[in-house]
Amino acid sequence: YISPTGQIGLMGRYLRGEGRKQDEAKAAVWYERAAQGGHLGAMVELAYLYDRGDGVRQSFKRSAQWFRKAAEAGHAEAMNAMGVAYERGEGVPRDEDQARAWYERAADAGDTLAMKNLAAHYANQADDASAARWSQQAADAGDTEAMFELALMYDNGQGVTQSFDQAAVWFRKAAEAGHTGSMNAMGVCYTLGEGVGKSVDTARVWFERAAQAGNTQAMQNLAESYEGDAPGADPELVLHWFRRAAEAKDAVAMNELAITLARGTAQQQREAVQWYRRAAEAGQATAMFNLGNALCLGTGTAQDLAEALAWFGKAAQAGDPDAMFNMGFMTRNGQGVEADPVAAFGWYRRAAEAGQAQGMKEVGSYYFSGMGVAQDQAEATVWVHRAAEAGNIDAMNALGEVYRNGTGVEIDWAKSTA
Repeated sequence: YISPTGQIGLMGRYLRGEGRKQDEAKAAVWYERAAQGGHLGAMVELAYLYDRGDGVRQSFKRSAQWFRKAAEAGHAEAMNAMGVAYERGEGVPRDEDQARAWYERAADAGDTLAMKNLAAHYANQADDASAARWSQQAADAGDTEAMFELALMYDNGQGVTQSFDQAAVWFRKAAEAGHTGSMNAMGVCYTLGEGVGKSVDTARVWFERAAQAGNTQAMQNLAESYEGDAPGADPELVLHWFRRAAEAKDAVAMNELAITLARGTAQQQREAVQWYRRAAEAGQATAMFNLGNALCLGTGTAQDLAEALAWFGKAAQAGDPDAMFNMGFMTRNGQGVEADPVAAFGWYRRAAEAGQAQGMKEVGSYYFSGMGVAQDQAEATVWVHRAAEAGNIDAMNALGEVYRNGTGVEIDWAKSTA
């Protein structure tokens, strides 16, 4: 006879391969024996095996059955798992009310993950006050991720009265407990002087703590803290920290490193193109646009208008308004593709609708001229006016001509010189 506790130890060794070949199937057999004998921990472990399909045929239904048995016997982790099962509809019908009820039972039993799940549940229901309340409970219980989330709520005034002081308090608690995102956040607090005294040096200390712990956003923030005319500015450290983040496969950092390199020597410009390409191939839209620019201008690489157009197209499809404009410009002028004014108008229109001022101005020009679209002086004036209000100088000048000549509007000398 092997007691349930002894069975737990045996199956653990089978799972870890301690003293014998790792064997998940045998571990599952012993977990089931212990679970049948009433061992709550074995019920939970067996449920996880069924959930993952480790050593047994995957079955969300069997997983939920064992989680329920353990939960009904008072196991807090299993109660939380039941909440997850109902939230996802795995092994049980999807039911938000049942999910919340199980989360609450687990949270009342002290399970911090359930508290965080409740916070997420209420946030999804747009009940920020309840989300903050459960985040507070999890934070008070010592959960660093909850501390971080609570700090963000104070920072944004989400579900609580906005307080940079309280945000800094909770960021600091989480940071001192090892939460790297909070270390980075403390750097931001000191950079902006929010909740703490403004201090570039102290900001760098926190950024570096987070960066040394592997936080790539902190690496980038640290790089930016050494840029330009900041106290203690150091171009070498800018490159160093952007490179660290880029080499950690952060696509945004790859693009930032490339931008920094592109300002340097011819050799650095060639390296910049390599990093633009790596970032672009990783899906970073701004890098797609920047790679397109480099290929279009032949900066750091041989000029290739067709490939430039292809990367502008990818950036445009990813939502970059400037790339949409460039697609319109190149298509209209036959750069890398056969000239097509009608297709160009489509790209200009997309750029304009995305808020790109030069695109607005070009849309207005199309309507003024009737090239590729039906001529419409009133519509043209609307778009040129939008471009001018968005700060486009050419559009301001064109709008002055419109009001001076009465093109699509009544002549207005005052507006023409405004």
